[in-house]
Amino acid sequence: MTRASIGLTACVLAGLGLIAVRADDEKKKEDKQSGPVIWSASFEPKTVKPGGEATLKIKATIEPGWHIYAVDKPTGLSRKTSFKLAVADKMTADKDWKVPDPVKYDKAEEETFCYMTDSTFSKKIKVSESAEGALEATTTVEFMACNDETCLSPKKIPLKAVLKVEK
Repeated sequence: MTRASIGLTACVLAGLGLIAVRADDEKKKEDKQSGPVIWSASFEPKTVKPGGEATLKIKATIEPGWHIYAVDKPTGLSRKTSFKLAVADKMTADKDWKVPDPVKYDKAEEETFCYMTDSTFSKKIKVSESAEGALEATTTVEFMACNDETCLSPKKIPLKAVLKVEK
């Protein structure tokens, strides 16, 4: 193999590596949320013993001037905020979500309730006596963000939280 062909091979391989890095960067950008509402999921506490209980917390960080719509009150023509939860086999979730009290949105023509500041939604999760290791809960949040002038298209955001079970 000549020096020229070794150099060309190195350039091609480097180029392919660069493409792979760019593809990874694009994937990270897709996973990252953007917009006036950023969602996160976590357990409190982060670690429990078998048979223990934790609270799954889903937090909406809402930019000033924006709002999302209530879970359990009238929202006019707007889309209610909703949660679809899937938990690991060794987990059992309470039936209902604990939701903050929404405020009445006075600028709407119809009776409308929303969350205008950062809001946390929670649900109790119990783990079985035989549970161990890392257990995952996945929540898909569906919501619609608006301000006084416009509404964004409804979005679905998947969130994951991991609960560690240690004896």
